[in-house]
Formats: sequence, structure tokens, C-alpha cells
Amino acid sequence: MSRPWRLGLAALLVLVALLAVPVALDGATTHYLLPSREGPATSHTAVFGPGVVAAALSAAVALATLAWLLVNLLSRAGRPTRWPWVLVGGLVVLDLVVVAAVGALPHPAF
Repeated sequence: MSRPWRLGLAALLVLVALLAVPVALDGATTHYLLPSREGPATSHTAVFGPGVVAAALSAAVALATLAWLLVNLLSRAGRPTRWPWVLVGGLVVLDLVVVAAVGALPHPAF
């Protein structure tokens, strides 16, 4: 694979991983309103444990893809091995599956 293709594909993996982070962060908390004894409803926030794990995984995968992009930027090798591409691509796919699965989980109702 030529160097421009490697850089483009690595940048695409970074973009996908970075776009998964805000989606995972959105599922980490639940906001709700509860009536208080004084009358008006007050805002509360609950942390959703699986959402926190998905957000941490997304951040770690985003950092790994950024590192992979830097390796491709600094590497002058003509033909790198295939296993790092499989590893990084698999991490991004795993990240997307985890974020989608956590998003489909039932959140606590108050």
C-alpha cells in the first residue's frame, strides 16, 4: 500500500474513533427532573456504569488510532506488515460495537 493510502486510511480510522467518543459520552449519564418538597422540580444526574466503560474504551481506542497515525506519518518503510492494520481496524470495529450495544441497553428509569 502506498504511503498516501496508508495515511488516508489511518486518518479515516482516527476520524471514526474520535466520532465515537461523544456518542459514548452521551450514554454515560442520565439527566432527569424530580419534584422537591418545596415544589419546583430539580435537576439530577445519574451515572450509567456501562456508559462510562464505553466512554473509556472509546477514548483509549481514539488514542491508539492517533498513535497509529503518528507511526504511519513518521515511518518511511515501504511496506509495513499487515497485522497492525488488522489490530487497529479491529479495535475501531470493537469500539463501535460496544458503543452501539451500550446505547441499546435499558437505562435506569426514575
